[in-house]
Amino acid sequence: MKKLILLCAVMVITMTAISAPVNAVAAWARRYGVDCSMCHWRLNRLNQTGRMFLLRGHRMPGDKGWSEDKKDLGDYVTLTSKIRYIVDRDRSATENIATEFDIEAFSLYTGGPIEKNWSYFVEQYFSERSGTTTRSKLADAYAFYNSDPDDDTWFYARAGQIYPYQIYYYGSGGRLSIGRPSVINDVAGLGNNYTPRDRAYGVSVGRVTQSGFLGELGIINGAGGNKTPNIRENNNHKDAYLTLEKVLDSNGSSLGAYAYKGEFKVSDTFTDKFDRFGLVGNYTNATTSIMGGALWGSHDLVAGGERDAFGYYLEVGKAFDPNWVGFVRYDYYDRDKDDASLKIRGPVIGASYRLGKVGRITTEYKGYKSGSAKDRTLMTEFQWMY
Repeated sequence: MKKLILLCAVMVITMTAISAPVNAVAAWARRYGVDCSMCHWRLNRLNQTGRMFLLRGHRMPGDKGWSEDKKDLGDYVTLTSKIRYIVDRDRSATENIATEFDIEAFSLYTGGPIEKNWSYFVEQYFSERSGTTTRSKLADAYAFYNSDPDDDTWFYARAGQIYPYQIYYYGSGGRLSIGRPSVINDVAGLGNNYTPRDRAYGVSVGRVTQSGFLGELGIINGAGGNKTPNIRENNNHKDAYLTLEKVLDSNGSSLGAYAYKGEFKVSDTFTDKFDRFGLVGNYTNATTSIMGGALWGSHDLVAGGERDAFGYYLEVGKAFDPNWVGFVRYDYYDRDKDDASLKIRGPVIGASYRLGKVGRITTEYKGYKSGSAKDRTLMTEFQWMY
């Protein structure tokens, strides 16, 4: 009976959100007078147009800049929030099932061309939930230079708080699910806060070619920027990443490679010198999206020797009509083959419904295992954006 009541509650919240009024569009859609689907595959995932928009510096060919194009502030600024209802079977020690309403974040996105070669992007969280605490966080904030934003081949440079564009595209940024794949989202463990999706202060340079080759090299502070955002570097070493990719068709299907070399100061007497390598790929057509990746690397141990890390994910998305998308993903992340408690594995299953121009609602079930512990969570998230 209790489970039935909880299921009914989720259904009521879902139907209430679906009936929400549709009366707004996001800033970049407003700027160009287009629907969000021009840059996104069905819902949140970027399509090839969206990826090139991102790599041009949040601009389309022909953009002259704020003053010359006579754009309004509303064409550069978006506010968004994520409202959640969570059913967590394993969170409470005294109850079989814990439930709660939550506002995960309230944030601002702003970006676009300033003049012919220069643009900017900022993602600022005014309030974000992290576990049981609430914090503000500067996520991304960088100045962007594009050598020729009107051409099909260009190089770019950016400086500020950044992370690899490839990781953004492959599951950290715009995505079908609520949660990110474990291998790019969860910390390395044993005191090292590194994740591939870390934002960090630094610079990067990249190249985009008409034939579909993409590459980016970044030099950054490191220091585990998502677990402890906007902190100072914890050592004098600069981390580096390199991404390479080949776009295979007009839908954005692609294959790529990732490499990262870093040092993390775990304590005053021990620094973990680590690396990470990876392969990523996706196949996309009008109604189907298949995306996945595998990452591996090694870490130093305080007692000497090394531990090996390996993980992968595979996600399949299916669009049933322009508004409904279903998805299933399997995550596996073994941060130390000799420590079962550092292994995460399990499925994520869900569906999203597009709420016209105002946002989307997503319901997903996560069934992770980590050693003998379980993380079984049913979550419904209503994201609005204006």
